[in-house]
Amino acid sequence: SVLTSGNWLNQMQDKQSALCTAFAAFAISAMVLITQNELDISHSMGFSVHDIDIVNICSSEIDRLMHLVSEHGVIVIQNATITPDNLLSFASKFGEPIKLPNGFGFNSSSSTETESFITNITNIDPFTGNAERKNTAEYLHNDGDFWQNNYIYSFLYGDIIPSVGGMTQFVDLQAAHNYLKRYYKEDIFDVIQGERVVSDVNDIPDFKGSPFLAAFNEEHDIAKHEIVSKHAVTQKPVLFYAFKGASIEGFALKESNSILSSIDGILMNNEEMSYKHQWKPRDLVIWDNTRVMHRSMGGYYRNARRLLRVQSHAKSPA
Repeated sequence: SVLTSGNWLNQMQDKQSALCTAFAAFAISAMVLITQNELDISHSMGFSVHDIDIVNICSSEIDRLMHLVSEHGVIVIQNATITPDNLLSFASKFGEPIKLPNGFGFNSSSSTETESFITNITNIDPFTGNAERKNTAEYLHNDGDFWQNNYIYSFLYGDIIPSVGGMTQFVDLQAAHNYLKRYYKEDIFDVIQGERVVSDVNDIPDFKGSPFLAAFNEEHDIAKHEIVSKHAVTQKPVLFYAFKGASIEGFALKESNSILSSIDGILMNNEEMSYKHQWKPRDLVIWDNTRVMHRSMGGYYRNARRLLRVQSHAKSPA
């Protein structure tokens, strides 16, 4: 799928005034990635904008961006020239940033830090500077699914982009709900309706061996989420199963694995509910982890790739 772009406003001398009055024109002219199709799964995922002053953006426009992320799942801000500190400051306007440990198959922004708000999603060794072959996060998942409060925004900024591969796939969970209900009602949907998925941080492949696990386990219970629920803002039904390695509460492991693997295969291979982002330098991609899933698509081998990531617990809906 190709993400179509919407116009921001022409630059004005008073940038702050422009930002605070821009969205009426912006919302009308912008376009979405996926619209209702012949399958009648009735969704619209993806929204692309450009020429936003991330550093000086005002609170009313943050509110509008939050609404757009809820409505469209993932948005792409093009040509966002920002520093890591700018990214963290911007993400904090959406909610409370989450400190994550060094490791997890990633690197923090400083090799001396054990935890960081800003994470390097990269295959570049922090000590040698050499690009290595990595396959981190190449499976559908929701960032932060191991938190009981899983209403989390992710912010990913394109710093170093490889010449081949490195795409990110997003799957629309509102569309996924509608699709399973229509085409797999008896085999899958009716089985998972009313059930909860158990998302244990200890089962996440990329977290194996992290010193974070012991401390997290002491402070938090294992997260459990309704598989079929309503989105906090839109109140439209969405699917949430964390990742195929999670488990369904009360189900035998074999049955749970079979169901979640079936759902995962359906979603990953359905182009009509999927957007595959081809990264460009200075792309800033924002998504709502209760609205979409994502995965790295790999394929960049030993070509250098570095994305800067921040996660924030979303503000409670007004």
